[in-house]
Amino acid sequence: MSDTLGAEFLETLRRVEEALQGLDHALIGGQAVFFSGYPRFTEDVDIGVVVPVREAAARLARAGFRPVQGARFIHPTTKVEVDLVKLPRCTIPYVKRPARVTAGPALELPVLALPALVALKVKVGRLKDEADVVELLKHGAVPDRDEVVRLLRSMGEPAEGYDRLVRRAEEEGRAT
Repeated sequence: MSDTLGAEFLETLRRVEEALQGLDHALIGGQAVFFSGYPRFTEDVDIGVVVPVREAAARLARAGFRPVQGARFIHPTTKVEVDLVKLPRCTIPYVKRPARVTAGPALELPVLALPALVALKVKVGRLKDEADVVELLKHGAVPDRDEVVRLLRSMGEPAEGYDRLVRRAEEEGRAT
């Protein structure tokens, strides 16, 4: 159980899980990083789906989430925003068999498995995503390099981006 996630996040995650029950999905953003070993905080919940986003969006809307813009919703009570993201095809096996974490009483969440999470963050390439990969590595996460590289190549990305982040994590790890 997470005693570091606020009650509003746990309630939002519970409602998302209820709304998306039976639909292949997984946490992919800061919450996924949190549950994968680097305790960082985030202002929203990012959910990756392999079905059309409109299908997941319709379910959230039926569950009372209000649309904000595009595939961004807000829970009416907790005020936590939820982003729906269509994932690349190569992640389908990881979404169908996600890592599962217990976040609270009777709340088990699907989290994108570490190799796919790392590859996705390298692919996106924002500073925050790269920092997440570095911090995960520094905190002991050990994704299978071959699997990460295979996923990156499936997404049209070279391995160099991941290797650069591994070197950075090693350098920063030695500096602390």
